[in-house]
Amino acid sequence: MVKPFFTLLLLPLAASLDNNVANTPPLGWCSWQRYRCAVACNDATSPECFNEGLIKRTADAMLAGGYLAAGYNYIAIDDCWQGINAKGLSRDADGHIFADKKRFPSGIKALADYVHSKGFKFGLYTAIGNETCAFSNPRPPYPDHSHSRDGLGCDRYSLPKCTQAKRDIDDFVSWGIDYLKVDGCREADYDYMNSSYAVIGNYLQEAALREQRPPPLYHPSNLGFKFPRQFRELASIANQWRFFDDAQPSWVSVKSIIDELGAGQPICLPGPLPTNCTSDLKLHGATSTYCASYCVERDQFRSVAGRGGWHDPDMVLIGATNCSAAAKKNGMKCAVANWTHVEEELQMAIWAMNSAPIMMSTNVNAIPDASRDILLNAEVLAIDQDPLVSFCLFFVRLYDCILHSVNAFIL
Repeated sequence: MVKPFFTLLLLPLAASLDNNVANTPPLGWCSWQRYRCAVACNDATSPECFNEGLIKRTADAMLAGGYLAAGYNYIAIDDCWQGINAKGLSRDADGHIFADKKRFPSGIKALADYVHSKGFKFGLYTAIGNETCAFSNPRPPYPDHSHSRDGLGCDRYSLPKCTQAKRDIDDFVSWGIDYLKVDGCREADYDYMNSSYAVIGNYLQEAALREQRPPPLYHPSNLGFKFPRQFRELASIANQWRFFDDAQPSWVSVKSIIDELGAGQPICLPGPLPTNCTSDLKLHGATSTYCASYCVERDQFRSVAGRGGWHDPDMVLIGATNCSAAAKKNGMKCAVANWTHVEEELQMAIWAMNSAPIMMSTNVNAIPDASRDILLNAEVLAIDQDPLVSFCLFFVRLYDCILHSVNAFIL
């Protein structure tokens, strides 16, 4: 049997955002992969639902289960926390966004306080355009562009001030957030996205200074999908960034992300990017991986991540468990189809070797012991959290071989 090999090469550090945040890749939990917009419960405590009870139970379980002690210190809520009032609006008369009053009756600040009381940092979600990616309040935008629906509304019409975005950022920081994911879809203005993300990053820094607190971790989730990819620009304004498709609950999805991480390895494609890689469109799937295989893209990708800024291949599926038929109908993504223990080990190993953020998204109270052992494996976490920021340059993508011998690496 051919044995897989892993060649580690220490790469020089890139000039990353110097805000003393995310000096090593973030570890934690995010609601999205499992709980999505599972909001049909319409109350604060129902199980198998995205509500404040879920977040509190998750904080309690992560503390009791040893995850905080292992370094998993972020608990982040994703899309669909927002509310809609009787007029069908997601904002009050003064333009301030608010949480769903039935599922998050205590409000986001009180929820952040609870998470903080358990020793964790609290993360929140928004999006750069007029709408977030999943909440989809159908009301049209305000004619004068002074208010967005539920997103930041930072686009060509509102730049350079982005007044609504500043209001939201000020609110979020006053609520005590430690992490902000800023997505980009629906009415995101892709032509002006670079400027918009930079403005939002500045507002985060300024709001934190006014509050006399450390700046939140800044996670622009959409700027790494267009070629040529602008990772050096991202590293100058952000602490982590997405660059490929969402992790979906299947081995096929995880394998495609591993393909992207290994694009151009060990032999990359010479020459400039072809024209089909440099359109104004975001690239996904095999097309993205092909373009990422060019030396100019591979080398930039491998040289940028470092202290304060990290490539984010999306959440890990480790520990996924089943849920009820009603919860699935409500939109939850539960157990991963035909997902094996060795595949869990492989995802953890590759994420760690690439110094990636590791964000689980599962029912923490129900994580099987074998999956918990993977998530809490001290040796693997030490590779991911290496203060020397060693970054895997080459790995062989021979999946059958790796799947049969990954234990030699991870145990």
